[in-house]
Amino acid sequence: QDVFNAKANIRNVATNALVDAALKGTINLANVTKATASGGGDQQLTNGDLPTAKYKTPHLYFEDPEQLISPETAYLITSILRGVIYDEGGTAGRARALNRPAAGKTGTTNGFFDTWFIGFTPQISTAVWVGFDQERTLGAGEAGAKTALPIWLEFMKFAHKSLPVIDFPKPENIVFANIDNQTGKLASSTSTKIVHQAFLRGTEPKTLNDSSNSKSDADLIKEDLSE
Repeated sequence: QDVFNAKANIRNVATNALVDAALKGTINLANVTKATASGGGDQQLTNGDLPTAKYKTPHLYFEDPEQLISPETAYLITSILRGVIYDEGGTAGRARALNRPAAGKTGTTNGFFDTWFIGFTPQISTAVWVGFDQERTLGAGEAGAKTALPIWLEFMKFAHKSLPVIDFPKPENIVFANIDNQTGKLASSTSTKIVHQAFLRGTEPKTLNDSSNSKSDADLIKEDLSE
């Protein structure tokens, strides 16, 4: 009943969820997600519990102390997390109702004690946690996609009302390829399930899927027996 009441008072619950999440470390994870959404930059992360790169000695890998991860790495992570929303079978398909590019990840602990959805657009990153102060189960089947995601979605719709629809910026060193989902090779006319996947230039597969030309031992035995 608490979960259903939460949905009835979305703004209060969203606030309480973020406060409670701070105690469980979700805010820190949200700030890391924020860096990914911004293409790897610091973007004024202000949470005192998360030291940014400029306070670390030596600086991590980049000349710019505000650069937490490379833009290419940020884009590849974002591309994978977009699949959680837009790919067939993704756990956060409901987030498509935001009607703008987004990425994120659902989360559910064993026994349905805690659930999350942490998601972002190019402009805003938001983390929602759902659970009880005195730890106990939310109930069977109360997963992140069912509890936290609807709260995230309602908040993000409101927060983006005056913002333009923009896509995540693609670094020049990123390329896309159609991949056979079963073999991991470049898709061909024989591929039955194809995914459009981002790669760092030079790391994309070079071999074409040729499953139509290969025969399993079982197929060869069947042919031999039929002669």
